Order: sequence, then C-alpha cells, then structure tokens
Amino acid sequence: MVCCASMSHAIPVEHVDEAEPRAGSDLPPAASGRTANALDSTTDTVAEYSKKERAELRRLASEAYERELGSHLAELDKSFSEWRDRKLSSSELSERIHQFHQHTARDIWSTYQAPHDSMLVARAIAMRILSEEEVPATLREKLSDVVASFAERSERAV
Repeated sequence: MVCCASMSHAIPVEHVDEAEPRAGSDLPPAASGRTANALDSTTDTVAEYSKKERAELRRLASEAYERELGSHLAELDKSFSEWRDRKLSSSELSERIHQFHQHTARDIWSTYQAPHDSMLVARAIAMRILSEEEVPATLREKLSDVVASFAERSERAV
C-alpha cells in the first residue's frame, strides 16, 4: 500500500482527496496539501480540516506563493530597469538573474514543499504575506497556535 507520510504517521493514498496539483497553479504536486490530516509539528496535535477548509488552505497557500515569488521578482525587475538605463552591465544583470534562479526562486519553491498547506498559510500570516482578514475565522482559530509559533521564530531571527 502506497502512503503519504506526514511526520510520525501515514495516511493511505486512497483516503487522500487530491492526487493532482492545483488547477491553475505553478506549485508542484508536493505543495498541494494532499494529506487529509497533518501532524502539526509545532504543537504536536493533529489538526482536522473539512474538505472546504482544505480547498481554502490550498487557495491561500497558492496566493502566498504567488505574492512571495512576485515580491522577489519585482526586485529582479529593478535590475532590468537599471540595465535598460545603462546603470548595470549585461553581465551584471545576467549574474543577478542567475542568483535569483539558483537561490531565491529555489528557496521559495522549497519553502512551499511543506507537508500541508496549513503550515504554509500559518507562515504566510506570521510573515504578513497574507493578512489575517483574508483567512476565514474558522481557519484563523485552528491556525492561531502555529501562526504564533512562526511569528515567535521570525522575531528571534531578527
């Protein structure tokens, strides 16, 4: 039997409601939140999400990915402007593109490989990529401890 592992437990694939990547998303299948329940590694409890909540978590995680990647692409776009204004050489622009592709874009992509979209959404709220108002109250309540944990880690990193 093939299983999707999530921390210390596994959920049989036949119990997973989505085996394909999100429609209209560039996120790979691993970021699609395929597990029915995820072990929340920050509080060691299993969070239960309804099918509707899982769909909303997928949507929010996809939005967070787009925003985070987009903010870094906007920075890269400034380099293109500098190049067009002849303030940056072609080789310097090429190096910045290379750095973006090899580091920034890959780091963002790997971040969004979390075992469950709830972790991505909680991180995005803590980092202010998503506002709390964008997240339905029921999900905010379920995510509150994880959001607090990400926020605390973020503060310690500063």
